[in-house]
Amino acid sequence: MITEVSAKTGISVDNLLGRSRVYKIVIVRQLYYKLLREKKGLLVEGIGRLCDRDHSTISNGIKHANDLLETKDEYTVRMWDKIKGIEP
Repeated sequence: MITEVSAKTGISVDNLLGRSRVYKIVIVRQLYYKLLREKKGLLVEGIGRLCDRDHSTISNGIKHANDLLETKDEYTVRMWDKIKGIEP
């Protein structure tokens, strides 16, 4: 799944799993957490293990992504539209 997210968004796998705080990378990373939660049904603890993050980081990331989608943040909506159809 992560390679498809990388291909569709232009954000490298290393950046998706890395520690970069660059806004555009962070948003796609958080959308990746959301995708794993919704499409694979993983718990935040499982996503945390997969992405080498604490479960609270995953939970906060998903909440942030949802908040940005709800307020129709242009970049977030565009990236979500690119990846939301990816199946596990």
